Amino acid sequence: MAASLEETLISVWQQALVENARSVKLENRSFPVRRTSRSKLHEVDFQFEGHELRGLEQNPETASRWAQLAREGKKVMQFLQQRRYIAVVVPQVRSRSRSCSGCSPERSRAAPFLWNLRPLMTCSILRSQPCW
Repeated sequence: MAASLEETLISVWQQALVENARSVKLENRSFPVRRTSRSKLHEVDFQFEGHELRGLEQNPETASRWAQLAREGKKVMQFLQQRRYIAVVVPQVRSRSRSCSGCSPERSRAAPFLWNLRPLMTCSILRSQPCW
């Protein structure tokens, strides 16, 4: 069964930023992780259901709320389609008292969270047509 868009984006984030992999493996394909020339940020171009997407590590030197998280040491990755931001994956910090049953304490404190920036764009990725 093919992974969903959310599962795919979280997998790219996990492999590129958390595991610091040289390539991202999605299903039976591999996509190289590069460093941007100026800021040396992780960057990976990959395909999801025939659509070209890019994962880009958040630049901590910018003045955004995502950059603030990156300055605090969080692993933040922005996702783009056709040079437009569509989603962000960040570690979601949960309190120990609210850990889920069956989750390890480490997993419950640093599980990834997907912020969907452009629901229509994401929807059109999945359907290959506008959502309205």
